[in-house]
Amino acid sequence: LVHDGPEYVIGDMISPFKAVIGGAYKQVEARLQRARLIGARLHSADLSDWSCDRASLRSADLLGALNLDPASVKAAFGVRAGVGRTILPEGMDYPEHWHVAADVSEDGPEHFKMYWNAYDSWLATLVQPPGI
Repeated sequence: LVHDGPEYVIGDMISPFKAVIGGAYKQVEARLQRARLIGARLHSADLSDWSCDRASLRSADLLGALNLDPASVKAAFGVRAGVGRTILPEGMDYPEHWHVAADVSEDGPEHFKMYWNAYDSWLATLVQPPGI
């Protein structure tokens, strides 16, 4: 159901209507797919059609996710070590660009702030598609 996120927000539209709207619909859909999945528990979720391009995966648990593409994970941002660590399936490597957080027992607002600063800095390094 993760790939249906945009439909939750804007409703399920038939393909001919999407074609009439054109590129504007695709831009809105792309923005909605870059969800901030903080703390999401995606156990047994089939992620074969999911593009997590520019998604925030802080504290997300993807351990039991099905058909998770490593390239898709690399296109996202998460925490590879420390507080707020993203849990990836066994054998999947953490992308090098992911945040390394403080190794503390309790999460707090200062840790969120450091994460969002790192996330925003990473986003700034990416080439934005026109109109997005």
